[in-house]
Amino acid sequence: MGRNRLMDAEVFGGLDGRCVEVLAAAAEARALDGGEVLFRLGEDATRLYVVGSGQLELTLPISIESEARELRIETRGPLTTVGWSALIPPHRFTLSARAVGPVEVFGLTRSSLESAFQEDPLSGYLFMKHVCTGIGQRLAQMQALWARELRHAVGGE
Repeated sequence: MGRNRLMDAEVFGGLDGRCVEVLAAAAEARALDGGEVLFRLGEDATRLYVVGSGQLELTLPISIESEARELRIETRGPLTTVGWSALIPPHRFTLSARAVGPVEVFGLTRSSLESAFQEDPLSGYLFMKHVCTGIGQRLAQMQALWARELRHAVGGE
């Protein structure tokens, strides 16, 4: 996927075309090999990423009986975003992201996003509305996972 297809990413839906062009020009491409980590939970979140091609697994590191594991929360594919923690204080990643196979991502710095949205507040509002939708979906996933674990813990399953 080239920079031009960034306009098709879910997070850019409804944004002014000029604003998306500015953001596409500011996006930094990065290629990952399968198994390579894009970011880890707790790291400083300086960029939001749009998946260009391939898939990323978002995982939560956990310890079970003193064994470290990565619990897969979801898989994100082309034209989706990861790393919205870059926009939300305290600007720390809340999950880890690892390439399932070869992946291309486009990183947008917080400052490039803020600069573009200062010039076009309506696009900034729509962008953040899309981000909030993603946060809401993640919250629902985490609540379902938590509820399932609670039922299991109390002997309901």
